[in-house]
This record gives sequence, C-alpha cells and structure tokens, in this order.
Amino acid sequence: MPTGATGKVVFKTNGVAFDTGSLTSGLATRATMAALAYGETTVTAEYAGDGNYAGSTKSFVQTLTNHPPTASVMLITRTRT
Repeated sequence: MPTGATGKVVFKTNGVAFDTGSLTSGLATRATMAALAYGETTVTAEYAGDGNYAGSTKSFVQTLTNHPPTASVMLITRTRT
C-alpha cells in the first residue's frame, strides 16, 4: 500500500474475517495466526480504500502441517586395546 493510505485492512481465512489491522505507513500486520487449522488455508487481506486510494485484495495459500518431532539415539561403543 502507498505510505499515505489510511483506513483498515480486514484479514480473512477461507473467506471468513478473523482480524482487522489499521494501516501505518502503508502497512497493516497481524502478529499471530496461531489459530489456523492444519492443511491449506487461503489468507486474504482486503483494503476498502480511502478518499485518495482505491481498494485492493491480495491472497495467498498457507499450508500448515503437524510433523511430530523425531528423536534418535546414537550408541557409540569403544573397546579397550
């Protein structure tokens, strides 16, 4: 967004609004998306526009996986000589 743009950006996941951010210097950010479900989620940011700038919409697909941690054990034996 241009740095002079004002207003709010609505963030959506799979078409459902989940948060709103105010524009600051052309940026609207959200700190967390921890509530996203596993699998593919379409994240959309919608800006309605203001008196000087037209609205816009941008989307991307986020894939969240749950890979359990793996552990391995290495056993090293030494023999005396």
